[in-house]
Order: sequence, then structure tokens, then C-alpha cells
Amino acid sequence: MLLADVARAAGVKLSPKDVQKGLESVKAQIGGRAVYDDLLKKLGATDAEVLQLAERRQLSRRYVAEKIEPGVTVTEAEVRAWYDA
Repeated sequence: MLLADVARAAGVKLSPKDVQKGLESVKAQIGGRAVYDDLLKKLGATDAEVLQLAERRQLSRRYVAEKIEPGVTVTEAEVRAWYDA
């Protein structure tokens, strides 16, 4: 993911605890640890690979939230125009 690399270069940081918390959230959303383990087996993936992907995803999201969203403004008229189109 290119955005995760940009996030790192911009100084966006995640703690290992943040990454683990995000991964645990995903596991819960898909049905728990047993379902997660089954998916890993079916995909031929490792826990480390999924953890790395989770970290890159979270870096990307944090970068957007911290560096991009604050500079974006959308007026009510712009929202209405897009919605009505």
C-alpha cells in the first residue's frame, strides 16, 4: 500500500498495542478467533502477514484522519449538488 508508506514518511506512528487492538476488532467482526484461524488456514496466510496488513491499513487510516481530512471542507450546497446529481 503506497498510502501506508506516505504515512510513515510523514511521521504517522502506531504502537504495537494499537495494531493488535485493530486486529482483535477485525477478528471479532468476522466471528471470533476460530473463524479467523480457519480463514488463515484457507488463505495460506500467517498471523504475522495479517498483522502487517492490519498495521498498513491502520497507518493509512490514521494518515487520512490526521493529515488529509482536516484540510477538506464540503459545504451544504456541494453535498446537495452531489446528492441531487
